Amino acid sequence: MLMEVSFSVGRKISAVAPVVAVLFLSLADVSGAAAPPPKGQGFFDPRVAELVEKGRRLLASQQFDQAIAEFQAALSIDPSLADVHNSLGDAYLQKGDSIRAEGEFQEAVRLDPQNAEARSNLGLILLQTGKPQEALGALRSAAQIAPSSAQIHYRLGLALSANRRAEEAAQEFSKALKLKPGFPEAESNLGVALIALGKIDDAIVHFRQSLALRPEYPGAHYNLGLAYLNKGDSMAAAVEFRQALRLRPNYIEAGLQLGKALFQLNSVTEAAEQFKVVLAVAPNSAEAHYNLGRCDLRLNNQKEALAEFRTVIQLDRGFVEAYNNLGVALANLGSLDEASTNFRMAAQLKPDYADPWFNLGFLDMAGSHPALAVLDFQKAVALAPGNAIFHYRLGSALSRIGETGKAIEEMRIALRLDPEDRSAHYNLALLLTSVGDREAAAQEFAEVARIRRFLEEKDAHGAEGALEINRGLKAMSVGNMQEAVQEFTKATQVNPSAREAHNCLGIALAKIGKTDAAMAEFHKALELQPQNAPARNHVAVPLGQQDDIAGAIEQLQKLIALQPDLAEAHYDLGILLLQLGDQKVGQTELEKARELGYTAPSGERK
Repeated sequence: MLMEVSFSVGRKISAVAPVVAVLFLSLADVSGAAAPPPKGQGFFDPRVAELVEKGRRLLASQQFDQAIAEFQAALSIDPSLADVHNSLGDAYLQKGDSIRAEGEFQEAVRLDPQNAEARSNLGLILLQTGKPQEALGALRSAAQIAPSSAQIHYRLGLALSANRRAEEAAQEFSKALKLKPGFPEAESNLGVALIALGKIDDAIVHFRQSLALRPEYPGAHYNLGLAYLNKGDSMAAAVEFRQALRLRPNYIEAGLQLGKALFQLNSVTEAAEQFKVVLAVAPNSAEAHYNLGRCDLRLNNQKEALAEFRTVIQLDRGFVEAYNNLGVALANLGSLDEASTNFRMAAQLKPDYADPWFNLGFLDMAGSHPALAVLDFQKAVALAPGNAIFHYRLGSALSRIGETGKAIEEMRIALRLDPEDRSAHYNLALLLTSVGDREAAAQEFAEVARIRRFLEEKDAHGAEGALEINRGLKAMSVGNMQEAVQEFTKATQVNPSAREAHNCLGIALAKIGKTDAAMAEFHKALELQPQNAPARNHVAVPLGQQDDIAGAIEQLQKLIALQPDLAEAHYDLGILLLQLGDQKVGQTELEKARELGYTAPSGERK
């Protein structure tokens, strides 16, 4: 008998799909939102000057109602003063009255079309009220009037990001940084734009630079966490999301992403608790209910999962993956007809969605309808040809209807996609035996034994080691590096072959200044996995700082071999080669970094 596999559980808003709208776009400015004193506009009536000055003092001390009263009194004397309308709009903006703020900014622009500050503030309020196209027009005009304003280029970058024009947004954020180095919001949002352009490593550079300028910046921690998730580094992502939540406890987006990172780390119980924390703050969050349902499925809490997915559909009837997963929970509880209905609803709502077809095939196999199952699995494979499990299940169904040759072909495809799939090796061995190819079958059985031994060894140490790593990450997230070092050290003792533990220990040691010990851990991580690019990068940077230029160059060259499009590595290699006097190759590497979109952060060596 062929071995079975589980239903395919749908996912929504995948952590590895960079979507700029998910990232934190800061609308704050370096000096706050207060407007500057009037430029080139004298107050002939001394009463107006006194009222405006008093209003600005009150606004600076956040006494919004009193400031508004002073500005209104000034305008009752002379309603033609554009800068006073701008200041009144700013007071309304800071108070949270966006409708009145927009009206005042519009009036300021009408009275003085060349007032760049008023146009910039109008663009800001239009962004905040969900009018990105109108905001873009206002901010483009402001930038033409005041091309040397870092604040206006920054806001224009925000508007371009909101309009999904990432490349232009990156250019505007770069202009803002050139005009005003040390602008943490611009650094972070430049990273957001680079994420949208697929330049994740470059984005991480700017998120880190933003945090170097402002360590207590929750948005930058959140963005850096998303970048790590995009790279598949769930551990580092969890650290950043925890930092964001420490700084802003009700940061719903960070809470959701922390739960997803924990789920990917297989800390499912903790992930479920995190989603419950989010729901306590945002009880109508369909995404939080959905992810809590996924945790319940993984923990075999089928009835709880059922309730969560039903809630998701009540909140958002277009949440396709919830129908699929509701079907999974129903099938696991034995309600096969209702499960089939929900799978078909998911497929109807999203025709290119492979999971419900796979799950319908699974139901057909369970109901002894292998011919129907073949048709369902073929649809799933056509929609997701790179999914090893789909090919495996198609092979299983083909074998049930006597199509042994085609079944063997599908099993081999599954193993090309996932060579460590023990079930596929086992069932391929059975199929090969059935056609008399005993030599090939013996090789497959040997692979089954090898994988079993590996998993047994991993299970013997993995759970306790993962617990220690998680404790270390929590300690690191609140800045307790000594405790983090202790926990990561325990993890390496429990499971000496855990490269993640050695890498994390190296990071923690580096943060407390123990560079030599950190280097030893990074090297150990590389011994365990030579293709570990993050560890390779961690090795290269300290070597350069220790003036071991040749060693750093060697590691950077190996890193580039692993990730040829990593702009930061080309840049650092170019700098080190120049230090050694190799001008030609050094300049070539710097040029390569620029071609890949690298921009040296403010204050970085050039």
